Amino acid sequence: MRPAAVWVEAQAAAVALPDDLMHDLQVCLEEALANLIMHGRARDGEKDIRIAVRAAPGEVEIVVRDACEPFDVTDAGVAQPQTEGRIGGQGLRLLRAFATALAYRSEPAFNELRMTFRSGAAAAGAGLSDLIRGVPAFSGLSSAALQKLAEAAEHCTYLPSDILLAEGVPSTFALLLVRGEVAVVNQSARGDVPLARITAPALIGEIGALAGLRRTAGVRAVTVVEALRIDRDALLVAGRDAPDMLVSVIGQLGQQIHNINGAIGLYAAGLGALENDALNSALLGDLNNPTPELANFADAFRGLARRVTLERRTRGEMASAALIQAALLPKPIPAAALAGRCDVHGAMKPARQVGGDLFDIAMLDDRRLALVVGDICGKGVPAALFMSATATALRIAARGAQNLSELVGQANDALCSNNDMAMFTTLFYGALDLDTRRLEYVNCGHNPPLLLRHDGVVELPGAAPPLGLFANHSWTSHTIDLEPGEGVFLFTDGVTECIDAAGEEFTDSRLVEILTRSWRTNSADALVATVVAEVEAFATGQEQFDDVTCVAALLR
Repeated sequence: MRPAAVWVEAQAAAVALPDDLMHDLQVCLEEALANLIMHGRARDGEKDIRIAVRAAPGEVEIVVRDACEPFDVTDAGVAQPQTEGRIGGQGLRLLRAFATALAYRSEPAFNELRMTFRSGAAAAGAGLSDLIRGVPAFSGLSSAALQKLAEAAEHCTYLPSDILLAEGVPSTFALLLVRGEVAVVNQSARGDVPLARITAPALIGEIGALAGLRRTAGVRAVTVVEALRIDRDALLVAGRDAPDMLVSVIGQLGQQIHNINGAIGLYAAGLGALENDALNSALLGDLNNPTPELANFADAFRGLARRVTLERRTRGEMASAALIQAALLPKPIPAAALAGRCDVHGAMKPARQVGGDLFDIAMLDDRRLALVVGDICGKGVPAALFMSATATALRIAARGAQNLSELVGQANDALCSNNDMAMFTTLFYGALDLDTRRLEYVNCGHNPPLLLRHDGVVELPGAAPPLGLFANHSWTSHTIDLEPGEGVFLFTDGVTECIDAAGEEFTDSRLVEILTRSWRTNSADALVATVVAEVEAFATGQEQFDDVTCVAALLR
């Protein structure tokens, strides 16, 4: 309690509060805090006590907020506690005697006690009329009208985050900000959207109050705010006394409309440039440094500028990732190398946000055909780079490895050696002997390929961990024999996990159904095209979030 009292006393001393008032302030503050700490009953188990101070020459106001049960110390009929424990008594009488003014209010979330201590000159209200006259809208009022307005105004104190004006409620008063800063916000279902910052002295809420409209925006305290509340009737009286006040208000409304129109125009230009990829440095400059009349929207503009800049950078990165991905696609195998023994084709349909799918079709020697498909974790440039590293590691290992297990092991160790980001790839690597029709393969955590058998379409068994996670891992290859006219279909999860408008997945069973009715009567090229077209039709109207990759190999 004492540190709080010392802080308040320092604020009072800074404005040269007379010694007698300083004594009264100390007694009242300590009495108020002691009552709350010792006797206050918390509403929700915690005594949250907050203190704010407004200090001006000859006047200090202390605002004490608490979350205890309400107890109105300004009620003259309360001298003894209403519950167990002594809360009233001598200390209560001291509060009423020493404070120049006491005000108490109780809200659902808090109680507020406002204690004011004024010297004689301040208590007489010196300077309040001048303060009101300093606001342009009131500058034309007569001295008598200013005095009447000052007498009608109610002094209010708001703590940071308090709502001064609530959006959507009837406008029955205006606020003349005396001290502090407020934020004008759109109180949407998604939270407060900042529109402007206003610093005292300023008049707010007068347009709605004069017109009897509902509040079109909310106002929230950024700092401790001191304000004079002026009811609608007092504003109307002032307007009749000085019509220039109404003209000033109308002019302010016109300026606000002008500013909003300018903001909408600039914002629309930014969004249009973002959508049409027509970004330029001049537009970014306007968004980052709006003209003075649009300064209230500066935070929103800068947010859009950051978004535009980020989108530009992201698009550049995605373009680079797409180039990397495209550069690694395999070249067609010459017909002479296949010698009529196999029909093979692969295709990739990249997503808008480039993923990390890879596939490869290449002759390992004059008999064995490599069939490779993989999926890198993540998207964008990191995934594209790791995909490039994976494809390179596999091709280097294929040159010297004695068997498929060794080939995959060497590629895995290369990827593990410098993998601080802990990226990995699921991979299927198959070597199809075109003479014996035997398929040797290693499946590293990838979707099981589908065997296209004469008696049906079935999954290819066998699985192992993904590449890039476990160094020095031993890999076991599997073999399976195919018959003339049979084949194998490789794919990534961009096929089976594709989502339609209802949020349903394409599924493995749908892929099996399509292959069952299509593979016997189509070439490898046509079979891949059929599956890709079915996936596109399934996801009509939905954005493609993952690469769609397929490889088909059909023995002759």
